[in-house]
Amino acid sequence: MAVYLQMTNDNPEGSVAKVLARIAVAVDAKAVCAPFYVPDQERAVVEIRDVGLDLPPVAFLDPCHHFSLASLLGRMARSSKTPGRMVVLLRPCDHRALVELSKLQQIPLSSLTTVVFECPGTINSKEALKLDRSALKNLSQELVKADSQKQESLSVREACRSCLHMDSPVADFRILWRGTDPWQEIYWQAESPAGVQALESAGLAEAGLPEGRTRDLKRLREERMAFRQERIQRFRREYQGVEGLRRALASCIGCMNCRQVCPLCYCRTCVFDSPDLETSWETAAAWLNDRGALQFPIDRLLYHTVRMNHMAHGCVTCGLCGQACPMDVPVDLLFMVGSQVVQEALEYKPGERPDEPPPQGTFREDEFQGLGR
Repeated sequence: MAVYLQMTNDNPEGSVAKVLARIAVAVDAKAVCAPFYVPDQERAVVEIRDVGLDLPPVAFLDPCHHFSLASLLGRMARSSKTPGRMVVLLRPCDHRALVELSKLQQIPLSSLTTVVFECPGTINSKEALKLDRSALKNLSQELVKADSQKQESLSVREACRSCLHMDSPVADFRILWRGTDPWQEIYWQAESPAGVQALESAGLAEAGLPEGRTRDLKRLREERMAFRQERIQRFRREYQGVEGLRRALASCIGCMNCRQVCPLCYCRTCVFDSPDLETSWETAAAWLNDRGALQFPIDRLLYHTVRMNHMAHGCVTCGLCGQACPMDVPVDLLFMVGSQVVQEALEYKPGERPDEPPPQGTFREDEFQGLGR
């Protein structure tokens, strides 16, 4: 894939906005969806903007990740057709979720032109609320310059510090900055000849990637892998077995925030909202007779294990579930551990191959031959 250099002149947000506008014109898009810095908002906001309007600065290095853009777009698409082609700017985890939703026929990926940027990591939303725009921009610069080992002092979410998917090679366009200073230059990569033409029409010149990029990515991946293994060992040490899982979920209040922010939870009516799982006095009395005590919220363990059963194969480990929990239940850690086991067993990497069917829609005669023996 051809690589194109863009000089940002200490204004990466404005520079990216200009190229996004050119891309939108080149692919005949009707709208652009991205996080923007708009004049009347203290923090970056995600908007869908008409291509005919001037795009404000694009907050592609902003250290906040409150929700999954893939999930919001999927909810819109399942109710109606998209209003023509749309250019969408995404983090790698959001793009992987978008690919999975398209496989589940929740969103027509063919109507979107995807632009994925390398993510420097994000901080917890509650911490972000304490910072104004200037402080957030300063933090984004620190995140870009910091290696993985220094991110703890910057309050970077553990899900980001253990993320191994810093890029998304199947996107239509990619914004690359590792190995260089994005306040001076960034690199664009296009997947198709039409994409190359769009970048050239934006006035970008073909160039090679910076020499230090491969070395930086290798070091960062090794650091993140080490932290990931540390998190997994911590979980297994503290929450081993059924009793350990009960301890992990002990403070759960049953709010289901984790379900609401999960990009892969797309059902219009969740089984836990259905009458079939409502607990009657008669059911409670029967359980009380068997167990001697009934703990609230009822079905807390069932809720999390069923959600794991439904979502583990497609989990993109974005960590939004843990961030959304008001009681600091380690939901994201539970899913990182569980999804790794399931995905390795299924030999499936969610969001990496748009043409690969999801495991729940595929049957192979040769899989799990040892089960039941």
